[in-house]
Amino acid sequence: MRRDIERLFEFGTIAEKKELLRIWIAEMKLAPERREVVLTFRAPEPVMQEMVAGAGFEPATFGL
Repeated sequence: MRRDIERLFEFGTIAEKKELLRIWIAEMKLAPERREVVLTFRAPEPVMQEMVAGAGFEPATFGL
């Protein structure tokens, strides 16, 4: 599953990437005073097992 997701983010269309991120993002809040967007994720179990602290998942790089 992780390899398929990596391939989708590398070769998929912007629409496909956005759809996948919609599934994963539980909440999105704007913090204008800090000029930040705060995301709360709900990643599938197989993905969570592969993610480690500091691995750096950067959804902003996917054209949102």
